[in-house]
Amino acid sequence: MDFNAKTRLQQAPIYAVSCLEQIQMALAIADQTRLRSLVLSSQPTLMPAHQLGAVTVQIGSPLAPKSIAIDAVLDYEAIECILTETWAAVPKAGGRSPCSRYQTYEAITHYHSDLQTLGENMALSQAIALLSEAGFSAGQVTAILNLPQSAWHKSWWYMLDEMGDFTIPFQRHLRTRCFADGTYTLQYRDYYPQTCPACFKSQRRRVPLLIRVAQTSFWETLKILNYAREILQTSQAIVVCENVSDLELQGYVHQGISVYGSEQLAPNSAINCIRCTHGDCPMCGNPDSPVTACANFQARMP
Repeated sequence: MDFNAKTRLQQAPIYAVSCLEQIQMALAIADQTRLRSLVLSSQPTLMPAHQLGAVTVQIGSPLAPKSIAIDAVLDYEAIECILTETWAAVPKAGGRSPCSRYQTYEAITHYHSDLQTLGENMALSQAIALLSEAGFSAGQVTAILNLPQSAWHKSWWYMLDEMGDFTIPFQRHLRTRCFADGTYTLQYRDYYPQTCPACFKSQRRRVPLLIRVAQTSFWETLKILNYAREILQTSQAIVVCENVSDLELQGYVHQGISVYGSEQLAPNSAINCIRCTHGDCPMCGNPDSPVTACANFQARMP
């Protein structure tokens, strides 16, 4: 069966099409708060907040070789390494200090990686953007790009431990090659205690997203998302649906699919303060709330 978007819209009743269109438009607007909420507030969550970088979305992406159109594909940045200066400003899980388990950092960096190329033959603006996005300050960026030919810029970073916290320190050596045509090549080598960092800063992850309309069965939803996961080579997926039962929720979760309430993407159609989990709002849980539209609405999962 060809589960394309056109067929699904034709099968859905008028009220389902309206809700579907609202959700698709909310996705198309690509508001970062809502896109991040898809990753952080799905049940189960796809990633902890401190590991999540930028999130983008592609709407109605066709998945070759079959003509199956998934509603959206989320691309998000899974941060695996972070500068110590940046991490110092991030709230730590359980109040733990990442420095507490290590005394002399240099004594634990027994191993080093091969020389890696971060960027090759880049324009000055590209090199500045790449280093700034990694977390280096403006002064550090200037120092790195003006290094002598034989010099290295040294910085301390953390990578993830087995609990998903940034607590394992390693040292990164960066060098710059500036060429006569005004382009730059950046290279680095990592010095670490045991396991080599998996990337410079982050890895890209892709997640298929399906908006389930009234006529799409649990079985059909799984079939579409499993095919999408196979094509995208990912174990994650998101289904956006309304009024999911406990049994359905358990079924999706056991199949590795995260569930997200449609009210969180198209809140104007179903605002109900009783169902909201935004605890900082004085109307949260109020059965007599006059609120009919709210950008901060967070639907309570059943």
